[in-house]
This record gives sequence, C-alpha cells and structure tokens, in this order.
Amino acid sequence: MKKIFFLASAVFFASWAVAEMVSADLKSEPNKIGLANLKSDPDSSVFSIIFAKPGIKYRLEPRLGESTYRVTFKEAAVNPVFEYKTFEDALVKTVNFHAREDGTVTVDIALKDVKTSIFRTLSKDGLTLSLRFIGKPELMAVKTENLTPEEMKIAEENTAKQIVESARLQTESGANDFKSAIADYMIGKFKPASEKFGAFIEKHPKSPFLEKAYYLRAESFYMTGRDKKSVGQAINAYKDAINLYPASESVSRGQLRLADMYLLAGMDVEAMSTYDALVRKMGGNKYIAQGLMGRSKIFMMNKLYYEASNELEKILLFFPKSPEVRDAKLNMGEALSLRGKYEDALRVYDSLNKRWPDYLKGDKAALYHYGRANLKAKRLEPALGLFSDLANIFPDSNEGRNALNDMADIYFAKGKTLEAVKLFGIQASSDPEGAAGLRARLKLASLGQLPGRVLSKTDEFLNNYSPYFNPMATYEDIITKHPNEAPVLEAMYQKAMMLYRQREYTHSLGVINDLATKYDAVTGSKQLLDLSMANLYAMVRSYHQQGGEYEAVSVFYNNFVPYFQKIKDEETLLDLADALRIFGLYSKALDKYAELAKLPVSAKNAARAAYGWGASYAALNMYDDSLASLKKFTKPFIKSEYASPALYVLGTVYERMDDDQRAIAVYKLVLSLDKKGDYALASAYRAGLIDKEFGKNDEAVQFFNAAIANFNPKTSEYEYLAKDSYYQAADCAFKAGRYEKAFKYAQIALDNNPSSPKANWAKFMMSDAQARLDRDEKATASFKVLAKEQSASPYKNAAVAIVGNAEWKEKNQRLFPY
Repeated sequence: MKKIFFLASAVFFASWAVAEMVSADLKSEPNKIGLANLKSDPDSSVFSIIFAKPGIKYRLEPRLGESTYRVTFKEAAVNPVFEYKTFEDALVKTVNFHAREDGTVTVDIALKDVKTSIFRTLSKDGLTLSLRFIGKPELMAVKTENLTPEEMKIAEENTAKQIVESARLQTESGANDFKSAIADYMIGKFKPASEKFGAFIEKHPKSPFLEKAYYLRAESFYMTGRDKKSVGQAINAYKDAINLYPASESVSRGQLRLADMYLLAGMDVEAMSTYDALVRKMGGNKYIAQGLMGRSKIFMMNKLYYEASNELEKILLFFPKSPEVRDAKLNMGEALSLRGKYEDALRVYDSLNKRWPDYLKGDKAALYHYGRANLKAKRLEPALGLFSDLANIFPDSNEGRNALNDMADIYFAKGKTLEAVKLFGIQASSDPEGAAGLRARLKLASLGQLPGRVLSKTDEFLNNYSPYFNPMATYEDIITKHPNEAPVLEAMYQKAMMLYRQREYTHSLGVINDLATKYDAVTGSKQLLDLSMANLYAMVRSYHQQGGEYEAVSVFYNNFVPYFQKIKDEETLLDLADALRIFGLYSKALDKYAELAKLPVSAKNAARAAYGWGASYAALNMYDDSLASLKKFTKPFIKSEYASPALYVLGTVYERMDDDQRAIAVYKLVLSLDKKGDYALASAYRAGLIDKEFGKNDEAVQFFNAAIANFNPKTSEYEYLAKDSYYQAADCAFKAGRYEKAFKYAQIALDNNPSSPKANWAKFMMSDAQARLDRDEKATASFKVLAKEQSASPYKNAAVAIVGNAEWKEKNQRLFPY
C-alpha cells in the first residue's frame, strides 16, 4: 500500500504541482545560494539547498518521460563553485546549476531511476529547501508484505485519504475548467478560450493556476486583437496580468504583447514606455530583441532615423542569431538610407541580399531604398537592376512608378538620353497628374529648358513628347492644377530658375516672392534664398557694368525687400536686416535693426538683434556704438546662441582700439563658451597672435593649442586658421626654447598643410631644432633634404650653406682637434 501511496503522490505532483513560495519582493541583492549537499540512506536521497536569507521563490518542474527534475529559483544568485561541483549517489545521477540570461537560476537533477518519487520541504526559518527522492520499489514491496494487519489497515486508510484529498484539491483548483480553456487555446479557438479563462478567474480566485489563466486570457485576446476588434480587451487583460503577477515568468512576454497592442492602437507613448521597461529589465530576457524591434518601429514612424538605427544595431550586435536579425537588417538599411548614410545602408542591404535574396525582393519599400542607396553611392548598374526588378514586380505601386523615374535619371547620367526621355515620357503620359507622373513632367520640363543639349530636332522622341518639353507651359499647368500639392513648389522654383537663366531677374524675384509668401513649407529655405541672392547679384553686376554704385544698391534694396513685405513680424524683419548685413549694406541693415528696435522684440530675438546691430557698427568702424551692443554678451546674453560670434567681433573691436588685454579676455570667454566651434578656433588663434607679438611665446603656444583642439572648421577661412596654428605653435615653441615641442608641431604642420608657404621655413626650423638638441647627424641629414628642394627660398639657400659648411668641416677635421 505504501507503493500505491507513493505512485499516487508522484502522479499528482508530476501533473499539477507548480509550487511557488511567495514572499515580499526583494529590493536589494538577489538571494544567494550558499551551500548545497546530497545525503543518502538505503531507501532515499536528500538534496538540500541553503540560502543566505529567507523568502525563497522557486518552482519545481518534473520532466515527463525523463528521469529529470528542474528547480527554478527567482531572484537568486548561484555560487559559481556549484557550476563545477559534482553531486552523485545511488539515486541521483547528476546535479547541474545554471545561471540563466533571464535572471533566474535553475538546478537540473538527473535521477538514475525514472520511477523515483520526489517530495520537498522548506525549513521553518525559510532558508533550506530539501528535495527527498525515494526509489527501489522492489524493496518497498517486500516491506509491504511484512506489515501487520493493523499496519496494513492504517496504510490503506491513509492511501484512501490521500486519493480523496488529491481529488478535492483538483476540484478546488479548477483543474478541469483550466484544462478545457487550454484545449480551446491550443486548437486556435481564441475567443471561446478567452471567455473560459475569464470564467475560470471569476470562479476560482485562489487556484494555483490563476496566474497562468490571467496571462493566457490576455494571449487569447491578443490573438483575436490583431484584427483591431479586441485591442482594448487585450490591453486591459495584459495590464491586469502584469499588475497582479509582476514576478511571473510570463511577464516579459506579456510586456511585449502589451506594447504591440499599444502600437496597434496608435498609443505610441505607452508602447514606447512598455518596450523600454522590457528591454531594460534587470537580468534580461529572451524578448529583448523583439522589444528593440518595437522601439525602432516607433522611431521610424516619427522619422527619428538615427535613434531607430541605434536600436536595430543593438539587435545585430547582441542577438546575431535571433529570428529578428532579418527584419532588423531590412529596417536598418532603410533607416540608414533615410539618414543619408548610403554606404552604410549598402553594406547592410548587401549582407541581407546575400543571405535572404528572396525576402528582400518581396518588400517593395526595402527594394526601393536599396536601389536609392546604390544610386546615391554612384553604383549605377546595381541600382538600375534593382529599380528594374521593382518596376516589374510591383508595377502599380508608388515605389514601382518612382523606380521608372530613377531608372530614367540613371540613363540620363550615363548619357543614354533617348532611353531616359522614353521612360520619363511613358511615366508622364500614363500618370500625368499622379505624384510620379508630375515628377517625370518636371524632369522633362527641366530638360526642355536646354532642349539642344538633350535631343536633336529630328529625333522622334522630341515629337512624341514635345508637350512635355515646353517648360513654361508645364510649370504653369502644374501651378494652376496642383496649387496645394508638393510638386507645385518644385514647379515654381524651376520657373524662377528658368527666368533667372533668361536674365529676367525682376520677374524671377517675383515668382520667388509668390512662392515664399504663399507656402510656409519653404520659409527659410536656403535653396530659395540662394536663388534670390543669385538674381540680386546678377542685377548688381549688370548695373556695375553700366557704372554707378547707387543704381546697384537701389536695385538690391528695392527688389529684395518686397520678398518679405507681406509678412510683418520681427522674425521677418530680422531676416531682412541680417541679409542686408551679410550682403554688405551695413547702413541699410542698421536702418532695419533700428526699425526692429521700435517693436516689442521677444526675448529669444533680442540677442540676435544686438549681435547684428553690433556687427554692423563694427564693420563701419563705429566702435563706441558697436561696444554698446556687443558688451551685452558678457553678461545678460552670455548664454545666447549668438554669444560666441558676438564676443569674437567684440574682441576684434578691442584689437582695433589697441586694447589688447581686453581683447584677450574676451577671446578667452569665447573659448569657455564654444568648445568646438569656428569662433573658438578664431578667438584662440587671434589671442595667440597677440601674445606672440608681445613675446609671450609660452602663453601663445597654449592659445594655438586651443585653436588646434577646436579644429572643426565650417569654412575654408577657419580651416586655414586651424592648419596655420600648427606653424604658429612651432614658431612660438622654438622662440621659447622648447625645441622638442617645436619639432613636433612643425612635423604635424607639414603633415596637415604641406603646400603652405611656410613649409620650407618649418623644415629649416626642424633641422635647427635637431641641431640645438645635439642631434647633429639628424640635423645635417634634414638640412641636406631641404637643400635639394626644387623651389627656391631663403631657407633652401641657408640649408645649402649649412650643408656645405658641414661637409667642409668633415673634410678638414684635423683643423678642429676638439
């Protein structure tokens, strides 16, 4: 009867036992496994695990059909020694400890006898978990035969009680209801499954299966919610499961599903925070890659391509074997392409195409971005092949139609004008009012501005598509029919460009004015401003040729101001004043700044106006007025974005006023504000020149060092200052007697700017420095190199003389006994 009791217990535990000792959440370090031991007696073995503190959270899982049990511990840390320690006795074959990536610790116990039963106990102090294995059923059967009738009766009663108790526990736990819901879920009946799981939760609030029921109900809603009918139910179900069972092994999967549902419902903020909680979870989990994928989708949707590519890169770097790698590469290529990182995008797409060629060709967006990346990287043949595939596979898609236009661009770039015009013509005639068709029409119109360079008058294509080669008619048609669509901007710009080429500058400015005042999308467009300036400069040049400065200024002022006249606000007035200042009309600029001063200028524009005003006065050598504006940047406007340029101008004003000490103080202030900018570079350079002029060579070297450190030039002017700083630093170091340092600076200067007029001087100085450092052989060798320079210079001549002197001394060593 004992045998029956043990078998009944084994069946019960193997089928339903998912025991978990629940305690308060640990808020410090994981519970450490301190000791483990295995003891055996003739009939059983006891394996004990001792923890550092109470509150053990564990789950016991029998491996059905195998002689293995797994104990999973939550919030525990395994002693590394146990990974190398072996436990074995008559019943236990092996014991292996594993620290998992999801933050759990598992202990796999392999037994020698598949029929062995297991019982577990937890010590009263909650520190020791004991697992008792009982086997050798043949010995147990022998013992049963020796029982007295009274013992036999007691054993039978106990077995009967155990069977009754087992049945009661299964009934109270709702095992049958749970199994019914599981059965529906497993065969894909998700709606009935969700209803059964909901009923189970209501009926059995204390069941050991409640945790799984909550999560599986949410999963059921998720499976039906992907068609957007049960999205809200799925979200609420996952929130309930996660809030009630935050320590569940299913919580990571639940967070992923919840974030997906949020995303499907358009709740980007909630989705992002849930993905974030998933990927940043202590210890990690197997759903991190999918969480990163979800985050990247949100970034892509919001056009944050840099952030999206960062998330995707983490997948490729940390999860190279995950199923998400394929989609990660696909999306990474698109993100990099949209960021303009075409070479990087190509490497990703090439890798993807090599491994999954069919997958790439099945995604029209990816195929298009792959082609565009090749096109931008000047890989025309691969781009042509990809666009051809796209046009054939997805001919009616926007990507397919755009691919035809891109193919035409490639043909045109390769000099195959007929093929290009044919494709543009097909597109323009088949879809004249669609986005791709309008693009094709605009391209043909731009080519039509110079038809003689495109096609000969006898070519049949010119006759077939002659309407599209009439640029002005095309622009007017698009402007008239599509005033509220994106192509109108390009049409108006091309119209203004055509008028500029025809030297109709005033008319061109009129079109630009219409474009700028009607469409907010082009406000502040540099391309548009450049075309405006080109018209104005052309007008000025034409008036200069006829003589008379007044006419040129008048034309500029009278034609440029109307460009802004329909907008009456401080931003526009500032734009106009700044443009006049940049154009060199400082008096006119001061008039506009004065006009601006009459308005209640906002705090954000006060610094900009003060800088423009001060810079205009400085350009006119009106130093006192300039100081009145620019001094504001030493205190009230010191944190403004205009502080660095304003203070730099202030420093130059002090220099012109021969107040060198104040100039250096202001330049130092620029350095403290602008660590990597042009103005910091220029300020350090000018401060170095001042100290050099007064013989403060060590201080000058420090300033030139600062200029070198700020070598991030945006214009050729500043690039020259950065490169010249090496020469200046070498000169000052040499004059200060720092010959080793002078040698190094000169070497770097030559590496960075070998064509500098100071190159021969630097070579001579390096040789001289070597001599002063008592490196005579090296000095002589370098003087010889300089002496052989092809270009004539005083330093070459000096080197020739030094080499000749050295050779004479070498031949007449007997005259120099020392």
